[in-house]
Amino acid sequence: MEVETTKLTTLVIGLLGMIILPVGFIWASNTIFQLNLEYTFINWLAVLFLQLYFQVVVKASTTPSGTKSKK
Repeated sequence: MEVETTKLTTLVIGLLGMIILPVGFIWASNTIFQLNLEYTFINWLAVLFLQLYFQVVVKASTTPSGTKSKK
C-alpha cells in the first residue's frame, strides 16, 4: 500500500494546526484583550472544540444541499 505524499503532508499540517492554533488563539486573546488566560490543557481543549465547531458550521453553511426542488 502506497501513501500519496500530498495526503500525508495534508494530514501532518492538519494535525500540527490542531495542536498549535488553539495555543495561538489563547496567546492572541491574552495579548489583545489582556484576559490573563492560563495555558492549560483544559483551555487548549476548549479552544480546540470551538475551532472544530466553527469549522463544521462554516462547512455546513457553505456546502450546497444537493437536493433541489424541481418546479
